Amino acid sequence: MDNEEILNTCSDLLDKLTVVKGYLQLSTERKKVDYSLLLLQEINEIQILVYKMIDTLKK
Repeated sequence: MDNEEILNTCSDLLDKLTVVKGYLQLSTERKKVDYSLLLLQEINEIQILVYKMIDTLKK
């Protein structure tokens, strides 16, 4: 993985964090809607991206 690929992965990670932040903001505004499943899915994808970064840095 080169620098460009690392930058792309970091960009993807920031995008996912922005989505999670948005769901958390919505959940505080609209307390009747449960975003738990969507949040879990996004957090899982963030976890995968972090593992990818760790693997890259180990090389």
